[in-house]
Amino acid sequence: MWKQYFDEWQQTFGNIAHLRVEPEKEIDYSLTVDRDESGYTYFIGIEVTSVDHVPSGAIARLIPKTKYARFTAIGPVGESIGRTYDYIFKGWFPSSSFQTAPGPIMEHYDMRCATHLGIPPEKHEMDIYIPIEPVKTETKEIVELQPYRAAYYKAVGTKGRKWHQVKKETFDVMIAWTLSQGIDQSNLRIRAHNNGGAPEEDFYYEVYMDVTGIDVSITEDSLVGGQELVPIAVMDKNMSRLPIR
Repeated sequence: MWKQYFDEWQQTFGNIAHLRVEPEKEIDYSLTVDRDESGYTYFIGIEVTSVDHVPSGAIARLIPKTKYARFTAIGPVGESIGRTYDYIFKGWFPSSSFQTAPGPIMEHYDMRCATHLGIPPEKHEMDIYIPIEPVKTETKEIVELQPYRAAYYKAVGTKGRKWHQVKKETFDVMIAWTLSQGIDQSNLRIRAHNNGGAPEEDFYYEVYMDVTGIDVSITEDSLVGGQELVPIAVMDKNMSRLPIR
């Protein structure tokens, strides 16, 4: 995509080059927008002062005003960008008081990573902008959770496997097991936990299904898809004072 962008830059943007916000700095942006669980749309373009004329083959995007966290990737872009994203989502977000906000993630490329100027790759720099907002927690009620007997299953992600697929596996397995036990699902309480924001290969989703007082059995059917389903786990401590959000 980047090769096509540079090969066709003059043809596409040549007539509006004078509209660049800082034309002397040759700044280009790439944007990831329309993000959802199925993927994202990736754009490459330039920041302009006016969108009165949009070249054929291009579209205009208005970037909403919001708060961004800026991170600078240093070194060969092919390596540093992945390393920086890992730090953002595995290191910075978990230890911060922020979460991602609506809006595009922006990658900002300028003269600091201009190979044609003779800048060696190890000294390249580019910025990543992540839209952020404070983590919103609203405690509506404090409840006391007594120890309970639970059917339990944990699904673990692999590279290329989206988080919603991992989540679906967890519930599919638990529902199939519940049906095999002849349990009325409408009366079951479910508690779920995941490590959202982790890379696909590190992501996991686990479900605890309260079966206190229900007669259940453990059979060989507990082996599902090569992963062991431990349908009965006894919670040995009081999970008390959990906020309901």
